[in-house]
Amino acid sequence: MDSTIFEFCCYYMLNHMTRAFPDPAIVEFTVINTKQRVQMKKQILIISVATIIAITFSCSKSEDNNTNLSGTPGPKFLAAKSIITGSCALSGCHVNPSNSGGMNFESDANIVSAGSRIKARAVDQGTMPPTGALSAANKVIISDWINAGGRLTD
Repeated sequence: MDSTIFEFCCYYMLNHMTRAFPDPAIVEFTVINTKQRVQMKKQILIISVATIIAITFSCSKSEDNNTNLSGTPGPKFLAAKSIITGSCALSGCHVNPSNSGGMNFESDANIVSAGSRIKARAVDQGTMPPTGALSAANKVIISDWINAGGRLTD
């Protein structure tokens, strides 16, 4: 047999036989690599879903939040509301159409949701209302409402 034909036959067999009967080590590596990829994709999916759920629940409001407006207004809320509407929900302040500072204290929902801010400004800092500080008795009424939970039903 001519050496050129022999070399061609060897070349042909090596190239085509390798494709038909691949090296088992390469096949095993490819299978393991594919399994690892699938496992990693599953882990990424699980982590992504867990992160989305965590973000969703951390951003959602709890059932015991101050803005829960179900029920009848309680006496502490009503006492605080009378002070707030008499001192804050005035023309040019926290009433429509002006809504100073973006706060409108004409509705119970807005008063409840801003309860902590009202206490901070009117009671703790004494910067509100701008016409003059609240009396000590009025500060106690607002503090009592917030300390009780600052809810509509308190």
